[in-house]
Amino acid sequence: MKKSDLIIDGMFLSEHLKGVSLSSFRPESPSYERQTTFTHSLVDGTMTYRKGNKGRLNDKKITATFTIIASNSQQFDMKRDEIYDYLSRPDPYYVIYSPQPLKRWLVTCDDSYSVFRENGKKWKEFDVTLTAIQGAAESVYDSTASMNLADNMFHLGMNIGRDSNPVYHFKNRSTFTVENIGNVTIDPYRHNYNVEMYLEGKDITITNLTNNDTVTLVGTQSKSNKLSLFSHHIVNGTKVIETRNGRFPTLEKGQNKFKITGATYSDIKFITHFYYK
Repeated sequence: MKKSDLIIDGMFLSEHLKGVSLSSFRPESPSYERQTTFTHSLVDGTMTYRKGNKGRLNDKKITATFTIIASNSQQFDMKRDEIYDYLSRPDPYYVIYSPQPLKRWLVTCDDSYSVFRENGKKWKEFDVTLTAIQGAAESVYDSTASMNLADNMFHLGMNIGRDSNPVYHFKNRSTFTVENIGNVTIDPYRHNYNVEMYLEGKDITITNLTNNDTVTLVGTQSKSNKLSLFSHHIVNGTKVIETRNGRFPTLEKGQNKFKITGATYSDIKFITHFYYK
């Protein structure tokens, strides 16, 4: 059985850092920051919403245990310095745990750690704490990729069934269903979530009936213009489209029923990664 490894920058860590191997990879359980209504000295605990809580996932700590093996003390110190340089970076980066090759974690390595020779030994096992800044893993591929399990872009542990065939492109449909196969609500402000739209009509409203998120594009739209999302804005190229009633709908876990009104023509394509807490 092949040993577990980390994939960083498209390369196995053990191949990039010879003599360094992964022993274990242990993400913490999800931690949720809830939206509270109030606390009171005469009320037990914390009052919070029973349903529709608009809190957020906190970042998640991942403990990765590595083993370093060297032939002498000088080589040990060189490998240690290479590890420090490789894992501690100014910008977040993706890591993939090889037993789950179709999920990736966006991480930083800001917690300090120490790698040292003990009693003259030429090997050392040590822990590194990574911080998954999104609080969840992200699918390597997005919704434009094949979800046929035989194509190996999604697997059973990502809520894909053998007969699943989710659809993310809809043309001239006033109602349709978008499936979020992850278990985290997808938000265009926080996630890799885009929508490409060609719309014609006036004051077009797009509503997710599942969570009542809705947005109205103010004025007349032409199907010759390609609209897309930029964070929580809808844009035509570099021009921000005026909207009201909110921002483009989020995607809840599972099936999301959408409705479009005011459009005489619509061609809408959801391009999103999926997230797993």
